[in-house]
Amino acid sequence: MRLTRSLIIVGCCLAFLAANPPQANRPPLYDPLADPFEDLQNTIVEAQEAGKNILLNIGGNWCGWCYTLDQYIKDNDDVRELLEANFVVLKVNMSPENRNEEFLEQYPKVIAYPYFFVLASDGTYLHAQRTGPLEEGRSYDKAKLMGFLREWGPQ
Repeated sequence: MRLTRSLIIVGCCLAFLAANPPQANRPPLYDPLADPFEDLQNTIVEAQEAGKNILLNIGGNWCGWCYTLDQYIKDNDDVRELLEANFVVLKVNMSPENRNEEFLEQYPKVIAYPYFFVLASDGTYLHAQRTGPLEEGRSYDKAKLMGFLREWGPQ
């Protein structure tokens, strides 16, 4: 009984580490010191000038799936090009160092990470998107991710 329990615990730990690799040697994706209110105002100006929507990417440097998404976008030119053609991306930190609660309270509750909010170029809220439905195994599903980017890009 104890051996079985120990094996289950070890298996769960290994599964967690596989999905969330250690953060050593990974550059930070999110800035806990950033001011999302100020950053959003700058992003609105940029989005309006470019005729793009805004994609708020909520996550933290502790988030394994945030790194998986970032790498997936870097590795897939067609996904990255569609994202860049349609959105100005603003990464908003959510971590113990800075939860950005005051900023995030203006949107629906974030229930998983990474998490997307789509805003019009003027900052008007349009859509909330959990990224889980866009996943495939330990990565992302290209057709689903591109479908999301097409659906919520500027019309």
